[in-house]
Amino acid sequence: MKESFAFKNLFVSAVVLSCSLGFTSCSDDDEIQFVPPITPQVMYGGFDGKMITISANPLKTENGDQDDSPVGIDISAKVDNDTVYFDKFPIKDIVFSIIKDEEKTNQILEAIGDVKYKVGYEARLNAAKDSVRFTLDPKSLNLEFAIPEPAPKEGEEVTPIKVEVKISAVEEFVNSYELSSTNMKFKFRADEVILGEGEKTIPVEFAPTVFDFDMKKAKGEK
Repeated sequence: MKESFAFKNLFVSAVVLSCSLGFTSCSDDDEIQFVPPITPQVMYGGFDGKMITISANPLKTENGDQDDSPVGIDISAKVDNDTVYFDKFPIKDIVFSIIKDEEKTNQILEAIGDVKYKVGYEARLNAAKDSVRFTLDPKSLNLEFAIPEPAPKEGEEVTPIKVEVKISAVEEFVNSYELSSTNMKFKFRADEVILGEGEKTIPVEFAPTVFDFDMKKAKGEK
């Protein structure tokens, strides 16, 4: 009788232990967190970095020589689901190509203030899902400014000139955002500058200029 009782106790203990292990296993499964799939949305947010302009008609240095070495300009951008936004797009090289005078160029830049520009894009993940590749669809950049001249005569109006900068994508370059480093690199090109509008337009002698961006997600952005 004692052996039968001991066997029953052993059997009950085994069942209880088995149930306990089963509940623990279920509990562990419940704690597994859902990991959302990686999508091009990982590149949304604010970015800071450098923009380099590469042109066949570089600005002249103070001693009159041409400076062939591209200099990076600090720049910021914001990326959402289909657009890259710039609140302060650098236009000095473009204005200089029209005016051909550095002092007047600086005066115009001061008068214009901050120039906003935006570029549409389409994105896709690469096969390894460690970077986002995107194609740009840039549109023309339109400006309007008056060329600094001696003060106009009384009653004489100063008519500002309208400028259209035709911009295109650099097809041979792969624009990308790398997930591990949060680096974003892309390029587009200013192909042509036209003064005026409608039927009264004048093409400007302008060397195509590539805008080369190397940026990183701003601090605090995920």
